Amino acid sequence: MKKEPLYVREVYVKYRNKRVPRKASHILKSRIPSSDNISKLFSNLKNETVEKTYVVNLDNKKKMRSFSLLSIDSFDNVIRKPVEIFKSAILTNSTSIILVHNHPSGNPMPSNNNIYVTKILKHIGKLIGIELLDHVIIGNDKYYSFKEKYIQE
Repeated sequence: MKKEPLYVREVYVKYRNKRVPRKASHILKSRIPSSDNISKLFSNLKNETVEKTYVVNLDNKKKMRSFSLLSIDSFDNVIRKPVEIFKSAILTNSTSIILVHNHPSGNPMPSNNNIYVTKILKHIGKLIGIELLDHVIIGNDKYYSFKEKYIQE
């Protein structure tokens, strides 16, 4: 009887380099990017007609390492699979993250569900050792930062 070989999948992370405008380069080099800088980096979201959610991954010096698109069309769906939020941080050996999403209505004020999800993700991050530094909501020419206004602990 011939034995079939066993196969396992090897995890391979492939990055795509994305050119950023020169004016944004200081944001990438800065330690602990401010919510104002994050809102500028993702300012294109204010023109979106659907909700998009990104996670920004930071290294142990709190410098931006990478970012990835988490979802299109609803931030509220993000909490259904919190592993998706932290997956890119784990794969890139990041120690902290910043969430960014837009409100197509233009009003950046968080919904009750936005507040609830942020609290849950902050707690999950503490459990797994990846800190949620901020959650920034982009609106029309305004943004809301949980770090600045809500998460104060």
